Amino acid sequence: MDNKYVVYIDESGIHKGIDHSSFVFVYVEFTKIDSINSKVLEIESDLGIENFHWSDYSTKFGWKIRSKFVKLISKLDFTFKYVILNNPINTKLELNNVLINISKENFVGKICIDGKQVKQFERKMKKSFRDSGVSIKMIKHVDDKDEPIIRIADAIANVVRIHNDKPQKIVNNMYDSLLKKCNTKTKPPAP
Repeated sequence: MDNKYVVYIDESGIHKGIDHSSFVFVYVEFTKIDSINSKVLEIESDLGIENFHWSDYSTKFGWKIRSKFVKLISKLDFTFKYVILNNPINTKLELNNVLINISKENFVGKICIDGKQVKQFERKMKKSFRDSGVSIKMIKHVDDKDEPIIRIADAIANVVRIHNDKPQKIVNNMYDSLLKKCNTKTKPPAP
């Protein structure tokens, strides 16, 4: 799978009835996964935290952790794309659509989705994937405790969503530090 990319997917705001939802797709070259995972663990260790998860750091001090984490991950070797959707959304339909589109990119070898997605969803996707000529075997559900790169996607998904919902100086600074990594802001795919 050399010269192929693994795409790590996470979302933010999908259960809200207002504002926006975001899906983020972090692209990492297959040969760089171990190195980036190690660097995420090192960043977390330097910050004195374990398994960064955006929602765990909502206090005033937490915002400093969030900001430092985003600043440090922005120096790592990855790119990302994102989709912003107006709430409320049909999460399963939207995720299915974006997965089909991403899996058709010829340089994508595997797609890792944050493990919160239910296995039932995978079964329901099989038919639409087959109809689209995509192999369900490309998709793997991962736990953010086991896959540090998915924590990058978690941070970016939240930054992108908050930047679009209620821009704040601290979030705008994080967003700006990530923009150089952004391959493209994608339009939601047609169903």
